[in-house]
Amino acid sequence: MSTITVGVDLAKNVFAVCAVDGAGHVLQRAEFKREAFALWLAEFGVVVAKSDIALRRVLADLDADAQQGRRHP
Repeated sequence: MSTITVGVDLAKNVFAVCAVDGAGHVLQRAEFKREAFALWLAEFGVVVAKSDIALRRVLADLDADAQQGRRHP
């Protein structure tokens, strides 16, 4: 299974998402209302980072691991 990174722009009523594969290719861009977003998110095994700073940290860790040949489930 390849690594998928999901970026989420959280808003009050609509969530904009962009999913990319390990090579950085965009797999999907979409906007969801709150309930539909929860259903869509349930399809993925994802790490959820709450803030922009936390997300950057998670992405940096994943990038460092990828450069060292470590894979994530």
